[in-house]
Amino acid sequence: MLILLFFSNCLNYLDRQLFLSLLPAMKNLYQLSDPAIGLLASSFTLAYLVAAPVAGFWGMRFRMEKLLGGGVLLFSIGMLISSMAEFRWMLFSGRALTGFGEAVLSTLGPVYLYNFVSVSKGARLGWFYLAIPLGSAMGFLMGGAFILRMTVQHILLLPVLPGLIFALFFILRREESASMSFSSPFFLKDILFWKSFLKNFPKADKDMVLMSFAVQTLVTFVLGGMAAWMTFYFIRVKMFPISTIESLTGGLLLLGGIVGMLGGGKLLDREIRMRPKTPFHGPTLLGLCSALAGVLIVIAGNTLIVCSLGLLLAISGIFLVFVPLNWILLSRNSQLSPAVLIGMSLLVSHLLGDLLSPSLIGEVSQYWGLSIAVEINLIIPLIMAIVIYAGYARKRSDF
Repeated sequence: MLILLFFSNCLNYLDRQLFLSLLPAMKNLYQLSDPAIGLLASSFTLAYLVAAPVAGFWGMRFRMEKLLGGGVLLFSIGMLISSMAEFRWMLFSGRALTGFGEAVLSTLGPVYLYNFVSVSKGARLGWFYLAIPLGSAMGFLMGGAFILRMTVQHILLLPVLPGLIFALFFILRREESASMSFSSPFFLKDILFWKSFLKNFPKADKDMVLMSFAVQTLVTFVLGGMAAWMTFYFIRVKMFPISTIESLTGGLLLLGGIVGMLGGGKLLDREIRMRPKTPFHGPTLLGLCSALAGVLIVIAGNTLIVCSLGLLLAISGIFLVFVPLNWILLSRNSQLSPAVLIGMSLLVSHLLGDLLSPSLIGEVSQYWGLSIAVEINLIIPLIMAIVIYAGYARKRSDF
């Protein structure tokens, strides 16, 4: 099951980035204006944000194996529609359907895995989330490798068959996942209102969940800004050669993701054995401080080697944080399914995080320059995340 979830999640992020890597070719093929390209990219994000909390609600009502299979099936069909698109509306429809399907897998996958395994939960979650940098890198590499050999439509068709096969494996599974029961009825409308949403938690759990939401949002904000602007920052501010930077940033993203996700999972498992009440303290603080230190090294560095090491440290720290913060949501005992928590976390962190940061950096850059725009939008959120987390831990008397 871990292997199936891992490869399904790899395909999830491969589909996402493969489509983005082909946008320049689609611009000419479909005669898309810049605003149309922006809307096409946003159609995925908006569908993803809407579907994530709904998928969490569905996870309380139906068998997760079937829902996971349905999610993989949806995003594969979405890619199929995009590959067959003759008109713009088909591109938008396929992209939105891909967003719906990927939200289901991203929301329910870690919940199913957490309930399915009994040991080394942190390491298993680390492997699941390793698919984020690995699948993303594979998507960009595949787009670049095939663009001169195949048509856009044929390239988009490549991941469809594996997705259909993975979906079939989920749907045909007969084993029951760990059951989850809830002591009070819960309705879809409740997740739309914070007051109703939070009243389901005791005070200690409520503070922990809100802290996780806040820190994940800030870290996602930083990651989104880095993904969109770090290459431009290296070229325009640091004056590094463009031929080197393109491949270097992709390699650092992959290596940092492997170190952060797998290291975070292993460290969390060790902390669970040593400090079962607060195992997330060490990994979270280490990740946040590493990310901030890495960003400061990048800003202060004048050579490619120093800046590369700083970026690797920053990426590793950011990805390390995701494992313990999601463990917090998965391990809560409340009347709410962990799936609902993961869905709401995805909604909040993406809506206020990587959906905003690229545009905000662009706006600030127009007035104050790219150097200031990137630096303040990476440093300030990480400092805020450390302050929020330290304040939470101090309030619990853990410091």
